[in-house]
Amino acid sequence: MRLGTIAIVLGLGSVAHAGQGAAIPPIKLDFGAVRESVPGDVRDGGETMLGINLATIYPKEMPFDLGIGWINIGTGDKPGEIVEAQPLTSTGGSTTPGAVTDHRWTNGWYVEGSGLLAGGEHWRTWLSPRLEMFPGDDRTNYGAVLRVSSEVWTGGFYSDRGLGVCGVLALGAWAEAGVRQEPNATTAHVAATGLSLRVPLIVAD
Repeated sequence: MRLGTIAIVLGLGSVAHAGQGAAIPPIKLDFGAVRESVPGDVRDGGETMLGINLATIYPKEMPFDLGIGWINIGTGDKPGEIVEAQPLTSTGGSTTPGAVTDHRWTNGWYVEGSGLLAGGEHWRTWLSPRLEMFPGDDRTNYGAVLRVSSEVWTGGFYSDRGLGVCGVLALGAWAEAGVRQEPNATTAHVAATGLSLRVPLIVAD
């Protein structure tokens, strides 16, 4: 690993107190801005994902990546305020979706697979389809998203004075588009863009 990488992980490794062990798992963090469009409404908000990926654990070049993790989406003027969607209504024998709420805070899970589009010694570009699941009280909603991302990265193994590091440190940018089911049975078209960070496995004695 490069000297800059070692300096960063040494700082992260300082979370361990003297005589006590600590570990930071290999994670991939994504955060950005999202826009959801449904009939008659457009909502802006934030998107955060935290997961574990093969391309974070394995410190060398890879032609593909697989990941699983947690996703959080907050939309509206007051993200964090939980407002339930209105139920379905029936008029003259037809069913109409309930009104779209102004503020939503949604937690769920995702699985993704990535194929390498291009890459060099310390950069790579991925094409990543992703499936999402958002459990709810009445129903489970699903989403499907396609992402394009690029990142600069360095990977390797480092061990010295009780500190061990294995995996990939990377910083990237991404853009994505897809669809997500709504709690009121509508379908939202979504677009998002943001940044990503990969952190390797760090173990301190």
